[in-house]
Amino acid sequence: MTPNLLKWAWQKWWLVTLAWYFCAILVVVSVKHAKHKSMLTVVSNLVVGWPLVAPFALRGGMRHLKMHWRKVFAIALLAGLERNLTNSSLYKIGGSLKTALHGFNVIFTFFAAALCGADLAGRRCIGSCACSDNLLLTLSLLLISGGSLVTALVGDGSGGWSGDALGVTLQLSSSLAYAMKFSVAKLLFHKGADAGVSPESLPPSKLQIAFVVNPVTGLMGLLFLPFFEKSYALPPLGVTLAVAVCATGILIFELRLTELTSPLTVSVLAVLHNVVIVLFFCLLEGEEMSRGEIAGFTVSTLGSICYAAASKRQSLHPNLEQQQELRRSNSGMEEEGMEL
Repeated sequence: MTPNLLKWAWQKWWLVTLAWYFCAILVVVSVKHAKHKSMLTVVSNLVVGWPLVAPFALRGGMRHLKMHWRKVFAIALLAGLERNLTNSSLYKIGGSLKTALHGFNVIFTFFAAALCGADLAGRRCIGSCACSDNLLLTLSLLLISGGSLVTALVGDGSGGWSGDALGVTLQLSSSLAYAMKFSVAKLLFHKGADAGVSPESLPPSKLQIAFVVNPVTGLMGLLFLPFFEKSYALPPLGVTLAVAVCATGILIFELRLTELTSPLTVSVLAVLHNVVIVLFFCLLEGEEMSRGEIAGFTVSTLGSICYAAASKRQSLHPNLEQQQELRRSNSGMEEEGMEL
């Protein structure tokens, strides 16, 4: 009964999203008061997270991981860059500016997924200038991206706009790595799902991907460390364990959501996850929301509602050209599988 229940839950995007949000809250709570964040990234991913997933990743063999090693390694590099670049940007820019720059995640993901072929609707929108066919989707992306900008513009008087060109470049580079990571992940899972004629073509498990991502993220953190911190002090054991487990969970749940939905949907859910985290601290730890947060989260939430409506509309009335393109794509993959 329990395995069937877990299998059922694994197929429900909203349950996976709730698990993702839960892990994200635990990570934020654990990291909030950490003095050496870069060192925490190194130890939690390389020393604890890697051995933690190793038994589960190696249990099924390395066949699928070896077959798709290029995409898996690309995901690992992009994940490591995303995490360490965004952490490093905080040494150079203020909180409000970083919040505003996070709005580029959705825009970058839209273009990356479309150009990589991971989002057929987005590719049609860009290639055929057909965004006018779904104005609701366009409006939702503008609102979601603009919500972060509103938060920063309204502000709370904290002076969080301080920063320099290096900090802005680091955060924008992190956003680009974020977008590319989910686009490559979607291509990996889409390929495995459609090439069902050959079991050899199945993608590796999420734990096997985490087995590669964790050490790469930790090693990158070690490379970034000398540029932004001078201390190699070890973080508390309890905080390290919590971050290692939950950060691995976040990666696995994000990859699963990418498989179930799309890279763009995951980026939209990530905006809402920021709202959930702030509400958690307001309700349970007595923190107060600033005017900028209230205004920005209102705009972002409205954009997320529009995105949900646009996605629902698209699923009920799929474009004929998209269906034909998808059939051609699947047909080509089946022929490739037969040749193998």
